[in-house]
Amino acid sequence: MKTYIKITTIFLLFTFLGCSSKEDFYLDRNIWIEDPTSPDLPIYSEEGYNSFGAYINRFPFVGNANSLPKIVIKKDTMLFSLEGIYKKTMNKHYYQNVTLEFKFVDNFSQQKLEKYTDLMFFNNYVLDFKKTRTEITLKINDEKFNLKIIDGEVNFKKARKLFLDDEITKTILSGTFHFKALMEKNEDLITLKLGRFDIGFGYDNYYYFE
Repeated sequence: MKTYIKITTIFLLFTFLGCSSKEDFYLDRNIWIEDPTSPDLPIYSEEGYNSFGAYINRFPFVGNANSLPKIVIKKDTMLFSLEGIYKKTMNKHYYQNVTLEFKFVDNFSQQKLEKYTDLMFFNNYVLDFKKTRTEITLKINDEKFNLKIIDGEVNFKKARKLFLDDEITKTILSGTFHFKALMEKNEDLITLKLGRFDIGFGYDNYYYFE
């Protein structure tokens, strides 16, 4: 049975959260609800809030309103990119721009992923980084680091279709992720834990190349 989210349900949710006008309602807007058990991270959700977050070495890495996560499919490679801010200090006014990229090589070569609607394939799909050809890079401001993976996984718990006027406008992927890795340049340990994402993928942030 097809899983989907009725736009009326989302509209009612936004109204409950305090949206005061129609201008406040956008399919691409970020909805931030802090996790009471994980300070500075968004709650885990499956509603298309366009949010993500994780602790990197105990400090929060979260999305921002200026950039959308994206998926790029090129031949036998899938790139899953999360761009946000890293608050590596107790000073809330200081942060670093960080991009975390997962490159899955030859994991889905037999799967047709030409359109964002094909992302329904990932419903209840777990990918172990050590058992697959997975590459992780971390860009901090203008410096890029390749990571040597020790262990980790991404769990795509839920894939849903978002409809507007009976048309599929996005596929929402929700799930969790974590890993341990070493930075190639200096062998520093990177620990990412309690990662979660709830992201809508559509025309603006899903790219397919032959």
